[in-house]
Amino acid sequence: GLSWATRKVAAALFATPPTGSHAEALAHFEAAEALSPGFYLKNQVCLAKCSLALKDKPAARRWLASAAAMAPKSADDEASLAEAKKLLASL
Repeated sequence: GLSWATRKVAAALFATPPTGSHAEALAHFEAAEALSPGFYLKNQVCLAKCSLALKDKPAARRWLASAAAMAPKSADDEASLAEAKKLLASL
């Protein structure tokens, strides 16, 4: 969730802060992955982060292992790969 300070800044900028949950985000990332598996390394990192936020470490490990096994195709992929390896090592 958003901190109190972040909500206040968002309220000042957007009138109402954005709403959403980790479960909703997970569903959207899963839908994207189902459409094109492995299409975007960062999507798998985001799936892992949502899984961690929802206290599902086994799923997070699976997504991070999958992301860590992917070959990077861009600078964004390189950054996501490094993040995946760092998160995986911390589990």
